[in-house]
Amino acid sequence: MRKAFSTICILLTLLVTVFTATAFAADTEETTTLGKDIYFTLGYKTWFNTWQTPFNTYPPEGGANIMTLTSGSVAASIFSASLKVSDFLIAGSFMTTPDYTFPDTEDVLVAGPTPTTTTAPFYQFKTSASRKESDINVGYYITPGMAVTIGMKNVKQTYNDLNADGSIFSSSWTKYTGPIVGITGGGALGAGFAFYGNLSYGFLKGEFEGDAQKFNATYSSTELGIAYRPVSFLSFLVGYKYQTIDTKITDPAFNNQIALDVTKGFLLGVNLTF
Repeated sequence: MRKAFSTICILLTLLVTVFTATAFAADTEETTTLGKDIYFTLGYKTWFNTWQTPFNTYPPEGGANIMTLTSGSVAASIFSASLKVSDFLIAGSFMTTPDYTFPDTEDVLVAGPTPTTTTAPFYQFKTSASRKESDINVGYYITPGMAVTIGMKNVKQTYNDLNADGSIFSSSWTKYTGPIVGITGGGALGAGFAFYGNLSYGFLKGEFEGDAQKFNATYSSTELGIAYRPVSFLSFLVGYKYQTIDTKITDPAFNNQIALDVTKGFLLGVNLTF
């Protein structure tokens, strides 16, 4: 968590410096408008990402432990909309994913004596998962090219235990909700090209299905990229997004272990501004 927070601080400092230096070169004003100082933007991104997610293990003599597995890459869909009125902004997004597939794992079914090669009560687990995320933010442009924002973030992760043939045996969910703060902006590079970036950080509450106890989690997200605008109302973008959710498990069995959730990868997108 400290490493992620330090990285966010460094990137935030760099972005503030660059955005401030290039604010008046930003091309956000050179678009078709709904009215005087009113801009409405619809966006779509395809995020080619992998997911590193925590799983519980329970070795009979080692106590409960957390391990992480990393999925293969999937193409997530992110839909967004924003309304800018003068220097004020309201924006929201929604992400949905296909199923991620994780490597098979082995664990014991029940606590008991240390397994041997002849009596080992091991079970092989096959797992897939999907996630849905949404956020809503309000913000204010402190320069023409940079806005600060505050909002709410919601994440729902659905995990599926699979049979040997790939059919679903059982499902469970994890939910996160909480406030986030952020910074977003960009600047022109010339010839229709511009850079863009956004950072956000927040404190979420985690909730696991079947567990009445809630857990504290820190959230961070960084996205940086290049956009190209061939005409005033249309832009294409390519970027990279890195997102983390660090959950502190306070259950005594886990001895305050941190469950680290990382989603990262390249993305392609398109924006329409009216």
